[in-house]
Amino acid sequence: MSIEAPARRLRGRTRSAILREAAATGFDAVGEAETTRTGGVAGAVARFVRVRDWVHFLPLPWVYATRDDVFAPGRLAAAGIAAGCLAYAYGLNRWLDTELARGGTRDSAGHPGSAELSRSVRIVVLVTLGLGALLGAGFLGGVPLAAALASLVGGHVYSAWPRLKAVPLVGTLGNAWIFGPLAFLGTRELGVPPAAPWLAGAFVALLLQNQVVHEAAHRDEDARDGVRTTFVRWGTPVGATLQCAFGLAAAVLLALAGRAGGAGWVAIACGLGALGLTAGVALSGWTGDARRAHRVRDVQRWAGLALGALAWLGCLAPGAPGMPMS
Repeated sequence: MSIEAPARRLRGRTRSAILREAAATGFDAVGEAETTRTGGVAGAVARFVRVRDWVHFLPLPWVYATRDDVFAPGRLAAAGIAAGCLAYAYGLNRWLDTELARGGTRDSAGHPGSAELSRSVRIVVLVTLGLGALLGAGFLGGVPLAAALASLVGGHVYSAWPRLKAVPLVGTLGNAWIFGPLAFLGTRELGVPPAAPWLAGAFVALLLQNQVVHEAAHRDEDARDGVRTTFVRWGTPVGATLQCAFGLAAAVLLALAGRAGGAGWVAIACGLGALGLTAGVALSGWTGDARRAHRVRDVQRWAGLALGALAWLGCLAPGAPGMPMS
């Protein structure tokens, strides 16, 4: 099919309008037209692996950094490896959501997803990402290689067999398997700066808090597509309890990180910040409205990132022996 006509028809229209028409007419022509007008194949690949959904996680390899090696080339390489692991996990998730939830045309959220790319291209993209991440991690050392392998395996079992995302509670906690190991991409040894384990734990707690709200935001499509997330299975009582529990854990871990890093003001500020964030989420009404849950999730994500960055900078300032990557 020629794509010039649909491309002309869609020129100047918003993405939401494109997606509404796609939902009604199918994504074949619309997806081709959108690919043509927003970056060709490269743009389609970027949408397939959902770059905008995970780019803010790329600083994770700096969790174990010290003042002496923040700008070491190995940490920049570790960020590239993290990008490969995340792109693999998100791309595989989008592909299988597209195939299993919407019959190969769109994912459960209504995005064109993998329909823009042929099956062979999707396979090539995912294999290249996975092998590239492992190869790069191997050059950095044994710990980064193990971390990359753990993250890739976590991404696979979450979306593919045994598809942990469809198992209540297990799928929620399974996110830690994907993201947690990425912090170790920036290490060559198992010895760590004093504050680093607490910072990594706080990140996981904030991540899981965000995941609970994410499940509330996507409750309707998950229920429709048979994905029994924690929120779909047990609803508000369990979801609200987990949100508060993860938030409290994040507050305690951030406080411990500040104490271990010799920065008492970090312990107070970040601990109180995490408690305030948790209270704000609890009072926002996220459990009763999917659209509100979407907005709350975005606010929690960026507030959590700000707290993590503040804690990291505060603990980095006093300095501590760690693992040079140069």
